[in-house]
Amino acid sequence: MTIEDADLQYCSPSYATSHRNNQVDQNFTIVVLRDLVPSGPSIGLIVQIKEPETFVLAQGVYGFKVNERSDPCYLIQLSNTRWYRLLMNSIMVGSTQVHITNTAFKAAKIPLPPLPEQRTIATALSDVDMLLAAQDKVIAKKRDIKQAAMQQLLTGKQRLQGFTGEWEVKRLGDVLKEIADGATPSTANRDNFDGSISWVVIDDIKDEIWATKNTLSEKGLLSCAATLWQPGTLILSTGATIGEVGIARVPVATKQGICGLVFDAQSMSTEFMKYWFVLNKPLLLSKAQGSSIKEVRAPTLIQFEVHLPYLDEQTTIATILSDMDADLTALEQPVSYTHLDVYKRQADKLGKGKDMQDRLSNLVSIFDSPGLNFSNNRAEGDDILGDAYEYLMRHFATESGKSKGQFYTPAEVSRICLLYTSRCV
Repeated sequence: MTIEDADLQYCSPSYATSHRNNQVDQNFTIVVLRDLVPSGPSIGLIVQIKEPETFVLAQGVYGFKVNERSDPCYLIQLSNTRWYRLLMNSIMVGSTQVHITNTAFKAAKIPLPPLPEQRTIATALSDVDMLLAAQDKVIAKKRDIKQAAMQQLLTGKQRLQGFTGEWEVKRLGDVLKEIADGATPSTANRDNFDGSISWVVIDDIKDEIWATKNTLSEKGLLSCAATLWQPGTLILSTGATIGEVGIARVPVATKQGICGLVFDAQSMSTEFMKYWFVLNKPLLLSKAQGSSIKEVRAPTLIQFEVHLPYLDEQTTIATILSDMDADLTALEQPVSYTHLDVYKRQADKLGKGKDMQDRLSNLVSIFDSPGLNFSNNRAEGDDILGDAYEYLMRHFATESGKSKGQFYTPAEVSRICLLYTSRCV
């Protein structure tokens, strides 16, 4: 870990002159031994100065030089491990401003392999850090592209090829079939809860809502003003945390401050409106009312004006934006095992017993066909079976309501693992 330009603070020349004993250069390794946060999240953190410049250390920050048996880059990587963090927390003292004494820090025992192995470990982990940083930049760039795409496509500034005709301006209330706020049954009666009805609170609102942390019983639902929304309903938070939006994929009820919106399926795409609300979250926030808890009330919400193309163009726009979301999800969550849940729901399609064995055997035998021998048709960088696999996984993911990134390990992750293992061998 290095000191970034954005983290730098500056002092006057006179202060630096009067604190020469607190000055360090790139020959020093830096460690934080004081933290203003009682839990000490930064205490013991080690960084390195890469630039040939002189720095003045603030109070609680120390510089040290390693001996010939230690590599500073290894120590930096070690300081980011959970084991090291627990060690530092065990030797820190104080309550409001925690710190580690010089004596305690120097006495702490750490694993120290031979110097060549330290350097190999540090280099491998540093390479992984660089790959992850590059991945973060890719994610940030894709987010920017998606935001720009929403601004262009959801406003009609950029039209898709093959679509013509003027967009209409309609009140939200004119395209809604139903809108209602949620409710909470009496918490004094536990019989109202822990039933079979999914009950959406703010933390449950995701792009697609498949499950909720809390549930209601039939009695609880009937005892309050909450509506049981059917799959396909748009769920929108209009109170407290305003503007969170998703689509219910199972029947759900909602807490107060979270509305259900049902659109006319003959003229409206719920997916299109989901992205419209994402883009127009600032508009929602600007219309919020209330003193202690702000909310956007339904009479205000239905007055919003929406620019709308015909349904087929709405659907195409929503599909493009959904594909962008799938790419982002694949980058952000490269490894996931939730496909096991989908497998359990889909397993019956393979049949059972002998039927399942025959079906799987026939499937495997397909790949023995000479027609699938691509050894004489290989273009550089081409992976026909791999591309076919990703195509099939994408459609499997679409049908299950999840992203393709949740069903296989992307090549980027495989390369990181290969790089790491090759460095450690």
